[in-house]
Amino acid sequence: LVAARARERVISGQPRTLQFVVAAAPAAGSPPTTLLTPGGPVSAPLRPPGRLNPLIPGTGSLLRLDGSVVVRPLLAFGLPQLAAVAVPLALVAIVVGGALGRGGASPTLQPTAPAPAQSAGALGAVVSPTPATAVTDSPTPRPTLAAATASPSPAPRSVIAFETVRDGSLDVLVVSPDGGTPTPIAASPSNEMYPAVSPDGTEVAYMVEGTDTSDIYVTQIATNATRQLTQGAGRNSEPAWSPDGTRLVFVSDRGGTVDLYTMNADGSHQRRLLDAPTLGEGGPTWSPDGSTIVFSASTTNPDGTAQPAALYAVPAAGGQPARLTDAIGAVRPEWSPDGTEIAFDAPGDDPNGSIFLAHPDGSDVTRITPAGWGGAIDPTWSPDGTEIAFTRVGGGGGAGIWIEPSGGGTPTPVDGTDGADMPSWH
Repeated sequence: LVAARARERVISGQPRTLQFVVAAAPAAGSPPTTLLTPGGPVSAPLRPPGRLNPLIPGTGSLLRLDGSVVVRPLLAFGLPQLAAVAVPLALVAIVVGGALGRGGASPTLQPTAPAPAQSAGALGAVVSPTPATAVTDSPTPRPTLAAATASPSPAPRSVIAFETVRDGSLDVLVVSPDGGTPTPIAASPSNEMYPAVSPDGTEVAYMVEGTDTSDIYVTQIATNATRQLTQGAGRNSEPAWSPDGTRLVFVSDRGGTVDLYTMNADGSHQRRLLDAPTLGEGGPTWSPDGSTIVFSASTTNPDGTAQPAALYAVPAAGGQPARLTDAIGAVRPEWSPDGTEIAFDAPGDDPNGSIFLAHPDGSDVTRITPAGWGGAIDPTWSPDGTEIAFTRVGGGGGAGIWIEPSGGGTPTPVDGTDGADMPSWH
């Protein structure tokens, strides 16, 4: 039995608050099978390695509020598109104004804005690669896309992807940072988790949870075209894009221990980046120049207990990891766009978690979420680095995705994300 505060907890049905949880496992080091809560025993669903409470290995736990959403296409305008619409409208207004001045009838105008252009980079094509790793188990079922039958919507240039519980399972959706009605990206009876928006904002990578394996998929936001990157090789999760969008780093236990792996964006050249049996790696993030990967990991004490997680760095080409922070429970790191800071969440003086910033060498750790404001986890930077979105848990303002200035300030909720978590912003 392992007792711990519930920093994160999966809750379905009516909202509840769990002050503590007891996880019952069949043996030391085995994933728990039951969570004993004040409301009674709850089954402990298997979760892939990564976003784990260090005190409860083998389970994931996030506060969620069940709910439904309605699809609404998102449309983004840039200056060229705005000019292309504004100038003709101005000319029409002059003509119409003159006609009205002479007693003419007012015509009905229905201008249509041109769709924003999409980059035709390496991520633009839909491919069906053969993964480098041999298939040893039954592949994870391909997810059914909720919007696959709808007309494609233009891909917004800046979106926040997140996961949330709908119809009893986790789905991946995207929403404008300004809020609104989220658009489903992947929805099936399986759990779709750990979304990661590509650097150009056109695709989302995520994990699909199977019975014995979990695999990584990528879906284009505009077309819903989907490709599977890993197949039948252990539990693969927590994908993170390289800054140029050509590679991904992810977490996998395919080699018998939880380690970091990398692969190309088409699923080819999968290789283990870090072989560290004493570390339980999770939450990898790339430096903006692509040279370094920072991740969180928890080491095991001689008596078998786990230390709180710390941040580590390893060269993206491979090498030995270097520890950056003390064992303060730091998880879910993400590098700022300008490379000067790393955001992460840790308990601090709030057991539900707070958002902290640190220099890339781990120094000058500073909390930016207000003290006593409520739990804050899973930070992600805005593309320009001026804001940080994160998951709020507990507190009086409601769970979901919130945004705060990166220098500190008053957080505000993102409309349409109640009960959501694990945001990724690009």
